[in-house]
Amino acid sequence: MLELLRGNVYIYLQLPCLPLAVASLYKSDRHRKERVRHRLKNALTHKAYDNQGNSS
Repeated sequence: MLELLRGNVYIYLQLPCLPLAVASLYKSDRHRKERVRHRLKNALTHKAYDNQGNSS
């Protein structure tokens, strides 16, 4: 019972931080998608250059 109460108090203390955590998570996820897209684009352009120039 005491453990449950402590858990509820912990959750209650975390509640004000929850929107901030969700927002930061969303922002970091968006940045990660941007990075992945850039990396993919770079990989594709490098592959294209390799096909043009360095065909052994």
